[in-house]
Amino acid sequence: MDDIRRPDPQRRDYSLPRANYTPPANPSALPAVQPEAQAPPQPIQMAPAPAAPVPQPPITPVISDSSPDYTPAPPQDVVRTPYQAPAPQPQPAPQPRAKVVHFFPYKYVAAAVAVLLILGAAGYFVSRPAKKTGLSADQLAKKSAFSFYYPQPVPSGYTYITEQNAFQDGQAYFMIGKGNKHIVFHEQTGSQLAAASLSKPVTIQTPGGKAVVGMVAGQPAAKVLAGSTLISVNTTGGVSQDDVKTAVQSLKAKE
Repeated sequence: MDDIRRPDPQRRDYSLPRANYTPPANPSALPAVQPEAQAPPQPIQMAPAPAAPVPQPPITPVISDSSPDYTPAPPQDVVRTPYQAPAPQPQPAPQPRAKVVHFFPYKYVAAAVAVLLILGAAGYFVSRPAKKTGLSADQLAKKSAFSFYYPQPVPSGYTYITEQNAFQDGQAYFMIGKGNKHIVFHEQTGSQLAAASLSKPVTIQTPGGKAVVGMVAGQPAAKVLAGSTLISVNTTGGVSQDDVKTAVQSLKAKE
C-alpha cells in the first residue's frame, strides 16, 4: 500500500516488475552541515532591580455557620421606640369667594310675585262663599239680619255675577266682574272697622259710613263700616284701586 503520510506519495503500479533496491553506502552518516557565521558578541545588560512589594491588607477568613470554628454571636437587646403618630399638617385657610353682585335679583322678584299671587288667591277663597247658590240682591237682603249694602250703580263695565252670590252662616257674599277682573263683597254684623290687615291704608268717607282702602297681597282691598254692617272688599285679576274706591263710594242699603 502507499503511505499517505508522506507529503508527496508516489503511486506504484504493482503490475510492473519491481526494480532492484540498492541501500545507501553509509546509512547512519548525517549530512554535512555547513558552519554558520559566528555572530558578534552582544553587550551584557544588567537586569533592573526588583520593585519594592506593595503591602496588602490582611485577609479576614470568612467563617460560615457550617464551619467547626463558627461561634454564634451573643444576642443583643433590641430597643424598640414607641410609635408616635405624625403631627397633623395644617390645612391652608380657604380663600373667600368673590361675591357675585347681580344688578337685578330675578329670584327675589319671582319669589315676591309668587307670594303675592298665593296671598291674593287665599284672600279670594276666604271672601267667596263655600257654596254657589245664585241668590239675587233682593234674596240676600231678605236673608240678612243686618242692613244689606250693594253698589248702585256698579263701576263702569262691571256687572253682577249672580251665580256666585250666596248666604251662609249669617254672612252674605256677592260679586261683580269685568272680564277676568272681580270685586268680591263679604258682609256681616260688626261694630269695628278692623283695617289692620290693609297695607298703605287710605281713609275715605262713603254714603254708608267710614271706609279704608289699601292693599292685601298686592291687590286693592277695602274695609267699610256702615252702621252695624261690616263690609270686606277683595279683588282678583288686576282690579285698579280707583274701581275699588268707586264701588265702595256707591254702596247703598237695599230697601
